[in-house]
Amino acid sequence: MRQKLPGKRTYKICIVTQSHLCRNPRVLKEAIAIAGAGHAVVILNTVTSRQLYQEDLAAVSKHPLIQIKPVADLTQPDFQSFADRAVFKVGRFLVSRLKVQSFLALGYGASRYFAHCKAVRADLYICHQELATYMGSMLLKAGFKVAFDLEDWYSEDLLAGARAGRPIALLRRAEVLALRQGVFCTTTSHAMANELARRYDGASPAVVYNIFPHVAAGLPKKKAFAAPLKLFWFSQTIGPGRGIEEFICMSGTFRTGHELHLLGNVDDRYRDQLLAQMPEQHQLFFHPCQSPSAETTRSPIKFFNTSKPVCRLSPRRQPGNKRFLKNLKLVLCCLRRRGPLTWSTWKIGSMTRRPCAQRNLQRRKRRFSTPGKARCKSF
Repeated sequence: MRQKLPGKRTYKICIVTQSHLCRNPRVLKEAIAIAGAGHAVVILNTVTSRQLYQEDLAAVSKHPLIQIKPVADLTQPDFQSFADRAVFKVGRFLVSRLKVQSFLALGYGASRYFAHCKAVRADLYICHQELATYMGSMLLKAGFKVAFDLEDWYSEDLLAGARAGRPIALLRRAEVLALRQGVFCTTTSHAMANELARRYDGASPAVVYNIFPHVAAGLPKKKAFAAPLKLFWFSQTIGPGRGIEEFICMSGTFRTGHELHLLGNVDDRYRDQLLAQMPEQHQLFFHPCQSPSAETTRSPIKFFNTSKPVCRLSPRRQPGNKRFLKNLKLVLCCLRRRGPLTWSTWKIGSMTRRPCAQRNLQRRKRRFSTPGKARCKSF
């Protein structure tokens, strides 16, 4: 940790979220960076698992300037925990059945977050996730300095069934205030930043990508794909509407076998659905979420043999909730080519910069979309 410079003013920064730090790397990295600059950090969150809370404490144990203050603790067998669950269900009922835009449907302990935020008396508040974004809009109205990290486009997120219990109009108003009145605003991709600025007529958020630390012994620049190709897809949740089903469907159009590795939380029903849908010539593997101290989180490539090529696919959504289907179509077009595939030709960016490769890519795309050539619908 950096030493505080003589005469340098220190600030108190309050980070508001509603999930565990070990499951939200953006909050953890942000807190460590701020504490490393010599400023005090207070994190307000919700505890849903005692084991995950212990991982949170372990992740910040080497940073004495970081303090975690849970607003709601669902692991406690007391009346407060019961009340938080009941109020959250009531909030979702108000939104889904009565069409009332209630912030109580955004998370546990929602009615206490604003009071806890004011009690911290921070110089700056940084808000993550849905409930915190709404609390940030309330703090702005109360005259506090607030910044926002839009990890997702909350008002446009999830499938129609899951959106029924979310106060969409309330989230949109909070997002407008975040872009127009926040001290600063960050998000996860340029595509979403540009669309947020266009939709809400505000400043374009700065982009901070979701990345892993640099691994010195990474992938080789050139490698023939003699062994099965290994694809790595990671997210907090593995579920419908994220492009996985479409990718598996498209993978049935080429004969060369590959391995698809999925990292994230998945229920048994959806796991069985994907396994049944996977073509016989391919293999599907599931990996659980890892704590920040786990070796697999620092180097996701170590899930596999690093002597074999791995393509890391990020499911970051594009406007319209398209996720990563656009890039996957290009990837699959590359896989349909004959002969060994080298790492230099695997890169989509380098392919589109070469005139001859661009013509070949367009030809493969037309072949892929020709009726009768594919087993699934085109997008």
